[in-house]
Amino acid sequence: MSKGRIGLGYSQYSAYVPEARRDLRIRWIGALRDHTGLRAVGGRDDRDFAREALGEAEFAEKRATLEAKAAAYGRSLGDYRVMPVHPWQWDQFILTHFAADIARGSIVDLGEGADLYRPQQSVRTLSNRSHPEKPSIKLCMTMLNTAIYRGIPGERALTAAPLTEWLDDLIARDTFLGQELGLILLGERCGLHYAHPLFSRIEGVPYQYNEMLGCLYRDSLASRLSPGETGLPLAALLHRGADGVPLAEALAARSSRPLAQWVERFLDVLITPVLHLLVRHGLGFSAHGQNATLIVRDGWPVRLALRDFIDDVNVCDLDFPETQSLPEDVAYVLLRLPPDYMKHFIHTTLFVCVLRFISSLLAERSGFSEVEFWRAARRVVDRYAERFPELSERLAIFDILGETYPRLCLNRVRLFTHGYSDDAERPVPDWAGEVRNPLKAFETTAAS
Repeated sequence: MSKGRIGLGYSQYSAYVPEARRDLRIRWIGALRDHTGLRAVGGRDDRDFAREALGEAEFAEKRATLEAKAAAYGRSLGDYRVMPVHPWQWDQFILTHFAADIARGSIVDLGEGADLYRPQQSVRTLSNRSHPEKPSIKLCMTMLNTAIYRGIPGERALTAAPLTEWLDDLIARDTFLGQELGLILLGERCGLHYAHPLFSRIEGVPYQYNEMLGCLYRDSLASRLSPGETGLPLAALLHRGADGVPLAEALAARSSRPLAQWVERFLDVLITPVLHLLVRHGLGFSAHGQNATLIVRDGWPVRLALRDFIDDVNVCDLDFPETQSLPEDVAYVLLRLPPDYMKHFIHTTLFVCVLRFISSLLAERSGFSEVEFWRAARRVVDRYAERFPELSERLAIFDILGETYPRLCLNRVRLFTHGYSDDAERPVPDWAGEVRNPLKAFETTAAS
């Protein structure tokens, strides 16, 4: 798309995007501890995560290299943290914008790691192909993708781990989510951020220059799956095979269930946990095609995995009791939004950005009508309301069954409201017009 991945040349595009299906190696650096912030779960340190990512033998080699290079600058091994950098970011931004830090030994190049990584849909989040059970690593890539440059703000890098710990506790306490639904939350266990020595001191500097060097270690999906389970990114359901058969239909055939039964189960697995997080806990999870993973066993949907918390989790501003226990520094960073905006995580993120395309594809290719599709989606919401009658007021607050809802637009940010200027803050999406709620559009037939 014309608004995506601006900054990558063709050869770089071929090397670093997921559809190229090419593996890459991560570069590792020693970053002066005084310049590098870190927050990790359980009191762990950068060494714990680097050792896990690199393996014991290679970690020892990197440490020996760092110790020798540190000595040349009159420093010791303990003066540095070990952190990963995307090879494209190193070549395009770190070598130039951090040249003085490299020259004075505040940043020490430790070379590439041995493990092979494959970019996920977001391009800058990498899965370990050599050892899939090891953490995924989210890195900075200062390219313009959709609406923003894909860096990692320092305050978010340093808030990811405490938010993950809070969400771990939420899943442990909410037996409906954790036990009955088996929801997987892929936690961000460690965040590091290296502050640029000059840009960080300039008021009003374009935000991307303060997000150039940092990382997040995230749970890998492979480490959270049970035997026999397979994960499919939600975006995969928008596609069909070379034979023209939509993936949903192929999965239904593999499960030996009728397509209508498969769709009903799929919508239940997808909508119910996201709806519960919103209604019960006042949390908006952006479960779009990249952040949500459908877990199947023999083609049958069994549960959902969600990721990308510190960037895409928002909190209702009505101060539900369930969010009062959020750590103060986490609550400060997360956006607090009114219910009119929070419902967009159901209406726009799921219905507009994902389900409308799946419903259209199934109607065109599999003969499964859009009316039947959205009737099934409405039944999911109705079953949830019946299961939790005590949450009826919350459902009304978020107006899940309203006649229409505002249309959220990303393209307008670039075309009309913001353009391509450099600002101190990240641009936000724009609203334009209304969208008919498909849950209401087909309600006259929902009970039949």
